[in-house]
Amino acid sequence: MRAPTRSRAQMEAALGPGSRFLFVYGTQSARATPALRERARRIAERLFGGDSTAVRADRDVDAATFASHPVLLLGRPEENAWTRRVAPGLPLAF
Repeated sequence: MRAPTRSRAQMEAALGPGSRFLFVYGTQSARATPALRERARRIAERLFGGDSTAVRADRDVDAATFASHPVLLLGRPEENAWTRRVAPGLPLAF
């Protein structure tokens, strides 16, 4: 992982038409998964007028899909496989 080289405005300008956020919830904790899935669904529906088709489980998102979309991760590293994978490159500590 590298530090970001573009500003948010630059990244948003580079998105093609129809690019949408993916809401990736964690499935690594049976206890947390239902709440993470529900929270992802609610956020997606609120932002996209009732459409929750962009909500995905961490296990259902491959590297190419992850890299080609803006992503909102739901769940701590022990709850979400993608959060765990990218955590070392983030400017924060869990």
